[in-house]
Amino acid sequence: MLTNEAVYESLLKKSKSKDQYKEIPGKVDHPWIKAAHNLCGIHGKDIDATVPWCSSGMNLEVVGEGLKRNAGRMIKHLLDKGRKSSLIQEICDLYSVDYTLRDNGLEVELPALSAAAKSWREIGVDVPFADAQRGDYLVFKRYNKWGKVVGHHIAVLDEDKLGRVFVRALGCNQSNKICSSNTYLRSSLVSVRRSRV
Repeated sequence: MLTNEAVYESLLKKSKSKDQYKEIPGKVDHPWIKAAHNLCGIHGKDIDATVPWCSSGMNLEVVGEGLKRNAGRMIKHLLDKGRKSSLIQEICDLYSVDYTLRDNGLEVELPALSAAAKSWREIGVDVPFADAQRGDYLVFKRYNKWGKVVGHHIAVLDEDKLGRVFVRALGCNQSNKICSSNTYLRSSLVSVRRSRV
């Protein structure tokens, strides 16, 4: 199973979980969201329910799946990128992975560890829009109410019926939680990417 397919399955479980991976207005975010932000370099007072977390959450999912595949290699990558051991241990606990595991030789997807959704345009390999499959990473343009591009959004493909105006995507920070949504215009799709491993 490719990393993006495993990420899709994990997000799907989280979207149906009683644990409700969502923002908590006026309070400290869900511990999973907080860990996602910390992973992407957003710390302390910079974290609240208004900070977009689509990319941070997707990074955490890729790291979690990488830890399950080859904890030693993913931990080395995180340490090389300056992430603290305490954060890595917290993430290992979130994904039920033994922090002391060694590199087993398997390749892992190495995310950019960026809170910017557009950073996902460089992950994995490019896929033509017409060849997109469930679980592929999708980068969309985000617009303000005047139609101006104000950023990007990252999600994974949930369902696509060619010829339709909208694409159903599963991701983080969609209606302030992890869920599947069919509100993404096909015309706002910028990039489709698939994991190498």
